[in-house]
Amino acid sequence: MSPATPDRREAVRFALAYPFEKPQGSFVWADGRVLPLDTLDLGNLGDTRVRSAAGDGALGELMSALYGDERAGQEEWLDERVIVLAHGSNSAPERLLQKFPGGDGLPEIVPVLKARIDDWAVVYAAALSGYASIPATLEPVEAASAEVHVTLLTRRQLEIMNETEDLGVEYNLHRIDSSLLYLEDLHASSGLEVDAYISCHGAMRMDGKPVALAAVPQSGHGFEALAQPDMQKRLHGLTAPALPFDDFVAGNIKGEAGRARTLEAIARHCRGE
Repeated sequence: MSPATPDRREAVRFALAYPFEKPQGSFVWADGRVLPLDTLDLGNLGDTRVRSAAGDGALGELMSALYGDERAGQEEWLDERVIVLAHGSNSAPERLLQKFPGGDGLPEIVPVLKARIDDWAVVYAAALSGYASIPATLEPVEAASAEVHVTLLTRRQLEIMNETEDLGVEYNLHRIDSSLLYLEDLHASSGLEVDAYISCHGAMRMDGKPVALAAVPQSGHGFEALAQPDMQKRLHGLTAPALPFDDFVAGNIKGEAGRARTLEAIARHCRGE
């Protein structure tokens, strides 16, 4: 890509925006709409109360208005949900729209709940996403605490999410101790089955220590915390300081020539192996 192209500038902007803007509280993501959550009914998701531009009401009623009573009541969005921790970009509406673009006329509904996870820190992974961000992973740290979200996914949505996370290559799905997880809008979280994506490559280490995501409100980990642009600049200085910064970022997109060089440098300097 030419340095002057809008596509290149957008690619760099997108990479540096990780983990992307997201609501601080709980919400329901519904076909690109962000509906703040009032009350969650996990037994019957249609009775979940949300707020929308049209007013407050039941999620099922909103879906009926959008899709018709018959289809809205029968679609798989009412199916049982799997609870998956979202500590990076998976709770960001911008990324949910990319992962679940719809287009087949069916409702795509993902409840996203505010949560706190204890004894874990959200840190940078020793890896690159396909779009050149340095992604997040979890690092066990006693007495740490991080404000995150969880997504409630159908089995089909989980399969799609696994594909986007490149399961078995970039991330593995781990069952975590739900007694360490506190959900603001779902009571009795202890004993629930909760999974989390943890990087196959471990934490990105600078000066021998993981680096926390500054975008995630967290405490007690004792690590340096950096925003994505600052973390990228740190990696740029380690890997290719003579290269203009935007060229370095754009060159780390999957398929670009610089990506292999950066991944080699990460493996050599940042994985603590």
